[in-house]
Amino acid sequence: MPLNIQVNKKKKISIRGGIIAFVVLAIYIGFNNYSVSNRAKKGSDADSRDLSGNNRIEGQRPSRDVESQRGQNDGPSDFSKFVDSRDVEYWRSRTPDDRGDLIEGLCNSNETEFAIELILEHTNPGREREALLVRLGSRMTSEDVDPLRLNQLYDSLEFVSERKALVSGLADAIGMLSYKTDVDGLENFIKLTDFKKLVNSYIYVAPLLDVRVNIKDPIQIADTSLKALDEIVRRDLISSKEASDLYMDYIKNSNEPEAIFRQLVTNNQKKSYSFVSQEMIVEVVKKASEAVGVKIASSLLEKGGRDLLDSSFGVLVETDPTALNNWFQENKNRLTPNEGDLLSRRMAMKSADGGDMETAKEWTATISNSEVRRLLEDSILDAEKTK
Repeated sequence: MPLNIQVNKKKKISIRGGIIAFVVLAIYIGFNNYSVSNRAKKGSDADSRDLSGNNRIEGQRPSRDVESQRGQNDGPSDFSKFVDSRDVEYWRSRTPDDRGDLIEGLCNSNETEFAIELILEHTNPGREREALLVRLGSRMTSEDVDPLRLNQLYDSLEFVSERKALVSGLADAIGMLSYKTDVDGLENFIKLTDFKKLVNSYIYVAPLLDVRVNIKDPIQIADTSLKALDEIVRRDLISSKEASDLYMDYIKNSNEPEAIFRQLVTNNQKKSYSFVSQEMIVEVVKKASEAVGVKIASSLLEKGGRDLLDSSFGVLVETDPTALNNWFQENKNRLTPNEGDLLSRRMAMKSADGGDMETAKEWTATISNSEVRRLLEDSILDAEKTK
């Protein structure tokens, strides 16, 4: 029986981003509010509604200090003069980056209609206009967005790329917690193309919006995201297939795959959600195995999910074959003959791929299924002939 296999251990994959990053970003943005002095009086008529809906609560909007980003020759009063005079020539004289800052400043000053006018009437179609629409969408907040007006703006955009840009900005706003939406808020935007992009942002931040969730507890975070997506599906805002695709992406980008594994597999919650597929469960097992190693195989053995053991073996034989070998020696008497054969076959093939034919033969000899053993022996023999 082989006890040690000399195979280089691959680095475990480290997934960037995640829920805690959103918290840090939200705190940073929340404490960088600013106000622009001498705001212009808002002009509107009875037939037009602005993005604020006249419901803005002063001081609640996360923002960047636009004034501090101006050139040295510009003072805080320049922005106020620009707003008061509606100076389009000043707008045209600025660099693209400056114009982006001006858009954010106008949104933060309750001058969103002027910002829209500058984007749609005084900026040529193309990449800059799209970039400005992203900046516009990213400044939206739940306190001052009128969904009806935002939908009107969306419908007025002629190009698909511009509509995608606006939705992308709004998704950024949700991700940064500046748009503190909920499922009701999402429902207002269901007709927007790329609506799923908003849902995708929402399931990441839903745990941060729920005061009952301890954001230091990965299990609670995973549970809340699952429930949030489930509610969206139950309201028919997206289909189960769309939800499945979104959550698959969530799993792949999660930095706490073990928590999702606990919820869906060992806590047996997978039956609670219509969008959870077997493919998704296998992906969870693989990601969790990459993250925490043979611990996942032990959980499957002890707490249910033995039919998923081979999915875990397939990852572990690549990321840490030595640990998998040791695990096998400790647990082989608890494995069924078929489970043991699955592991031995993977270890034999890994050894053969690495050129260690003797170890491959040793692993092959431990396979109880004679037909599987014979086929593997033939494969190893063929590999030796071609060396």
